[in-house]
Amino acid sequence: TWEIGLKSTWFERRVSFNLAYFDTKSENAQLLEFFPQATLQAISTADEVEMSGFEAEVQWRPVDGLDLIASYGYLDSEVTRFASQPTFVGNRRPSTSPFTAMFAAQYATALGAAGWDFVARADYTRQGRTVWDWADTPGASRSPFDLVNARVAVRNESWELAVWGKNLGDTEYNAEHIVLLPFAGALYRAAPRQYGAELSYRF
Repeated sequence: TWEIGLKSTWFERRVSFNLAYFDTKSENAQLLEFFPQATLQAISTADEVEMSGFEAEVQWRPVDGLDLIASYGYLDSEVTRFASQPTFVGNRRPSTSPFTAMFAAQYATALGAAGWDFVARADYTRQGRTVWDWADTPGASRSPFDLVNARVAVRNESWELAVWGKNLGDTEYNAEHIVLLPFAGALYRAAPRQYGAELSYRF
């Protein structure tokens, strides 16, 4: 495994840009799978998997208190050796997606009352197609999906009161998919739209 990266700031630290590239080779990569012939779950192992990709992030502060953030991650994964199932060579590593993109905006300002601050953040994430087994079984992958989250809080050095919303678009997608047969699987749905509030104290 090796990695190379760059971190930089520009325009009086109002813009930052970070970039990292990595390349890794994994031997005996494991996956928990269901084997219908024996009606049991067991670990299957690919002899070798290669992965490479990059992550890039840019952050811009156009005015004091406002941060705009964008990031993109790309992953190329490939099974390069699989002695027990040579037809799987060339497939992606399960539970990985080729890209993840994120855009966020955060605003923070002092309230002028005994050290209290107001902080609001919203973010949007898009994740690419995900495969769930070494065979890349047709119909068993997860399609790309989008999520929007938001959070608003008031806080000081000790206390924070926040309200939040997750998956505001109420996107339906699978958090996990266990392939049981070529034509059947067990789906675990991700959480739907959620709202909440929390009060925390830092010692």
